[in-house]
Parts: sequence; structure tokens; C-alpha cells
Amino acid sequence: MKEISEMELSLVSGAYGDNAISNIAEAVSSAVLGGVIGGVTGVLIGGKHGGDGGGIIGVGAIGQGVGAIVGTIAGVAAGATGGVAYGWKTTVEYTQKGLDAILNGNI
Repeated sequence: MKEISEMELSLVSGAYGDNAISNIAEAVSSAVLGGVIGGVTGVLIGGKHGGDGGGIIGVGAIGQGVGAIVGTIAGVAAGATGGVAYGWKTTVEYTQKGLDAILNGNI
């Protein structure tokens, strides 16, 4: 018997185990993965640009701290929402691109 490829599996009606448990598990895992990469990206961007204004005494350390905290919260929220909306496969692709950008210094 021939094994069905992933592309053929998505085209065959009823071939995917599309039930509530698998959908919930995929949504939760996508939200966690998206939230992690979103939080990491948010803290990096918020920490880097949070103190750009210089602050009251010209240091900007408080602004960087606030930027890091707000960036983390916003990144986790946006990443988790995007993870649920896009699904597992697309979330993994975006996570790989995000990690590559972080490691290459392009963030």
C-alpha cells in the first residue's frame, strides 16, 4: 500500500485527524512557540530603542527598562495571537526566520 505524502494528505477529504483535541493541542503549541519568539524579539527591540530619547537626565536607562518590559509584553501577546492564527507550520517557519535574524544581528 502506498504511503500518502503530506501534500496528498491535505487534499484527501477526511485524511487528517481533524478533531477538537488535535486542534486545541496545535493552537496551544503554536501560541507558546509564537509567544516565546515574540517575547524575545520584543525585549530586544524594546531594550534597544527604549532609551533613544535620552531620558530626563540624558541616560535613558529607565526608558530602556520600560521599553524592554513593554516590548516583552507586546511581543508575547502578538506572537501568541499570530501563532494561533497562522497554525503550527507557519509559526515554525516564522520562528526559524526570527531566530536567524536574531543570531545574524538583523533585529
